[in-house]
Amino acid sequence: SQIRPGRKCFFRCKVRKGGALTVGRRRVYDVYFHDTTGTVRGRWFNFREDYMRKTFSPGREMLLYGEVTLNGYDGYLEVIHPQWEPVGKTP
Repeated sequence: SQIRPGRKCFFRCKVRKGGALTVGRRRVYDVYFHDTTGTVRGRWFNFREDYMRKTFSPGREMLLYGEVTLNGYDGYLEVIHPQWEPVGKTP
């Protein structure tokens, strides 16, 4: 199925990049996931940066599930605190 804003979606993708940043006055951790159809961002507000960096290393294949929204500021499709599971062996 196609990923669209307002729908809960389950998809298989790979980590492209991730990192912590400040949005307004909050620290967030963004991970950009991609597949052959495009890119979606996972966003976490409560996180341990070292754990996130290890878990979401570039190239790692993941299964994600969550409600997709369209970020009105930058236009990215995103899922806030998606449920996730690694595909294959864990590092």
